[in-house]
Amino acid sequence: MVGSTGLSSSSSSHHHHHSHHHSYTPSSRILTDVPCKVCHDNSSGKHYGIFACDGCAGFFKRSIRRNRQYVCKNKGQGGCQVDKTHRNQCRACRLKKCVEAGMNRDGKSIPPFFQSH
Repeated sequence: MVGSTGLSSSSSSHHHHHSHHHSYTPSSRILTDVPCKVCHDNSSGKHYGIFACDGCAGFFKRSIRRNRQYVCKNKGQGGCQVDKTHRNQCRACRLKKCVEAGMNRDGKSIPPFFQSH
């Protein structure tokens, strides 16, 4: 009798462990069906208010945190192609496209005391 109860409790705890393991998958990083609004790469969800890939989100974060002023490679004319292939070639146009796509630093978890008013 004792053996059978021991067996059922161990199987239920095993089942619980399995379901916990199943819920803990890296699928939170699975890319969404919505492309990055900046470079049209696979986005990883919303960053700074728009769907964006980790690359553009990280680029935007670094740019605003360091208050970067980029100069367009195209003699300052703008209009450089910003896509998955070319997004790293002109940071000025990439940042401009981030902003034009709707990215803003208030869109995502930057603590208020970091913001300069």
